[in-house]
Amino acid sequence: MVDSRGYAVSTTSSTDAAGAVTVTSKALAGDGSLAEEIVRTTTADGLGVTTRFDSNGDGVIDRVLTDVTTVNADGSRQRVETNKTAAGVLID
Repeated sequence: MVDSRGYAVSTTSSTDAAGAVTVTSKALAGDGSLAEEIVRTTTADGLGVTTRFDSNGDGVIDRVLTDVTTVNADGSRQRVETNKTAAGVLID
């Protein structure tokens, strides 16, 4: 598939022994070099998602987004989303 920026995008998926699913999306520039990569891991219960972004394709994670849902004793849920730089600095 080619996205709106002209990058060829491929997606792969794997499941580990604990049932966590990791989906990796890579966008390749016209010359075949990596333009960006997004790796998203979802826990087996679906309550935790961690997404790592390499925004410029240099192989270094630029940003980490975590989304964690807690199920309370009464069945209600609380969701916390955290967006940080690779150095752990809160973005928003």
